[in-house]
Parts: sequence; structure tokens; C-alpha cells
Amino acid sequence: MSGNDRKLYFFLALVAFCYVLARAVLVPFVHDEAATVSMYVQFGEFLPWRSHWDAGNHFLNTALGIVGYKLFGLEQLAIRAGNVLAFVLYAWMVWCLGGYVRDRLVRWCMWLALLLCPFLLEFFSLFRGYGLEMVFFVWALHALLSFARDGRVGQFVQVLLALCLANASILALLPFWSIVLGLLAIMIGAGKQTRVVRARLSLAWVVFGVLPLLLAARIAMEMQEIGLLYHGNTQGFVAVTVSTLSWFVLGSQHPVLIGSLIIGFSSMTAVAAGIIRRERSFRHPLVIIIGLLWAEVLARVVMATMLQVNYPEDRAALHLVPLFVLAAALCIDELGIRIPGWRYAAFVLLFLPVRSLALANLDHTVLWPDQSGLACTCWNGTNRWCCPRCSSTHSAAVPQVMSSWRF
Repeated sequence: MSGNDRKLYFFLALVAFCYVLARAVLVPFVHDEAATVSMYVQFGEFLPWRSHWDAGNHFLNTALGIVGYKLFGLEQLAIRAGNVLAFVLYAWMVWCLGGYVRDRLVRWCMWLALLLCPFLLEFFSLFRGYGLEMVFFVWALHALLSFARDGRVGQFVQVLLALCLANASILALLPFWSIVLGLLAIMIGAGKQTRVVRARLSLAWVVFGVLPLLLAARIAMEMQEIGLLYHGNTQGFVAVTVSTLSWFVLGSQHPVLIGSLIIGFSSMTAVAAGIIRRERSFRHPLVIIIGLLWAEVLARVVMATMLQVNYPEDRAALHLVPLFVLAAALCIDELGIRIPGWRYAAFVLLFLPVRSLALANLDHTVLWPDQSGLACTCWNGTNRWCCPRCSSTHSAAVPQVMSSWRF
């Protein structure tokens, strides 16, 4: 990657950061943000079993909000600052992912698609855990692909750390966390490290991987028992997960579009299978990413069928977007080696930044467009929203403090 590429990319990243910052300042709080401030930030307690149980308590996000509140008080930017600053690390991790794509055109299309991805981008301006989740998720992907290539202990530890932080941001990644830990165990067993290094990797895998996973699973089971894992339903992976992501990211749920996504995924799987047959190895970046996608889908189907766990929808399935974009870029890059004309297929990824530009605004969110304009006028001080629109979406307690909020 050339110096000119680096300068241009980070200039674009700076522009995107300014946009994220402006939205964090100007877009009013939505209900979920306000409820989190009311129930957790102002009280300074957010840890499970020590605070009120609620699916909206994204632990790491809430912790950062408490820090902002203690330093600067009830300032909107201070509460959202953790997610805003996280965009810097996200932009850097997206840049690092470009190292796995050989063709410059394909690499740039992937960079722009991930850096300016509609729906995903707006969470860096909100006081929710999804922006933080994306940062650490992309970091985990980069570290995993690096470890598969180099086998270094530091890369292994980065995978474990990033997964812990991603799941501390939101527990929706538990199945993916389990999948990656299983993959890391296979890599340890099949690796060429010395016994001492392998023992250290195994110890780190248990202490920083398995034990945190078990704790997170216990918290998730507690939430499931009291009915807090209500987001989504069990009608089907395509009907729930794929269609909602397609709507918010691509702007349509048309059957032709959904079918095209499925065909594209199937084609990428075929290309990955060809790499396995040719190279007799599972460590190629495309093979790993496609494997993770398939494992995620199968895990969700099993959980929904056997445990009645809802399929994730819209924001809860957001991690599938960078996985799919990265898989598409790697697939096009691989095909372009043999047939140069394939590289131009990467232009389809530019639909994402173009759509982000079309949706750009400083006054509302894509997910909650009807809430951002309320700016606390519906709170009547009796733990209820007084207008039907609000009460239908948020009957729980929300903050009296909203009336004095400075937007």
C-alpha cells in the first residue's frame, strides 16, 4: 500500500470522523440512549447482578458513558464520546484489512464500503454498544487473519482481547465468539509452534477466552430466563436476519435483492472451496471468512431450532455486514488474479458509500427516525411516555433529566 494511498485514506477517514462528531453533537438522544443514562449512568452502577437487568445495558458502552458523565456532567457529546473516539480505531482496523487484498482497485472499494457503510456508520455517533462492537469485531478479524498467516503469540492475544471487548460491548456476538475460540483451538493443535509456545497459547486461550466466554454465557442465560432477549424472532435466518440487514444497509427487502445476496454468498463459497482444493490449506483469508460466515449461520439455525433463541435482526446482526463485505472483496481479488476483468466487479461495493452520502443528515437516525425529533417533549414525569408513539416503543422508565438536557 503506497504512501499516497495512506494519505488519501486517512484524509477520507478524517472527513468521516468529522461527520460522526457532528452527528454526536447535533442528533438528539433516542429513547434507548436516554433510558441507559437514566437507569445506569446517573446511578454509576452497571455491572450484572448489581444493577437493573435490561437488554439496553451494553456494559462497556455504559461504563464509558459513566466516565463521560462524571467528567463533564449531562453533556450529550460527553456521554457519546466513547463511540465517537472508537471510530478512530475502526478506521485504522479497516485500513489494516486492506493488507489482505492484493488488487489496488478492489482494496479501495472495500475500504470505502467499510469506512462509509450505511447504518453501521451512524452507531459511532450514538450512545449504544454497536459502534464499539464493530471496532473490536474488525480488530478481531484482522488479528485472526494475521495469526493464521504468521502464528505469533501477540496476534493470538489480540484476537482474545478484541473478542472480550466486542462482547463486553454487546452480547449478541456470543455464538461468533465461541466459533472463533474453536477455530483458535484447531490452529493451536495444527500449528508449528514449539511446545512451550503452544502451552502459553493454550493457557491464554483458557484464561482470556474460555473463562470470559462462560461468564458472558451465564449473563446471557440470566437475561434469557427473565425474557430480555426479545429482539428478533424465530421465523428464519433469511426472513429475519438477512432481510432486516438488507433493508437498513441496502434500502430494500425485495426478493430479487435477497436472492442476489444468497447467490453471491454461494458463489463466494465455491471460490473458497476451489482455494482449499488448490492449496490444500484452510488458512487463506477468504477460506477463513467464508468459514466464519457459514459457522455463524449454522449456529444461529441450531440455536433457533433447538433452544428457541431468536434470530438476530438489524443492529444485533450488524457484524455480518463487514464479514460479507470483506468476503466479497477477497473473492473478487482472488478471481481477478486469473481473469483481470473481474476486478471491476468490486465497483458494486461502492453502492454502500454512495448510499451513505445520500442518507447523510445531522438530525435523525436511520433506525429510529421518529425518536430523534422528540427531544423529551413527551416525558410527563410519571415514568411513562404520554404520546402513543412513544409509549408503544418504550414503556419503561426514562429520565426526568431529559427536560434539562442541552441538545
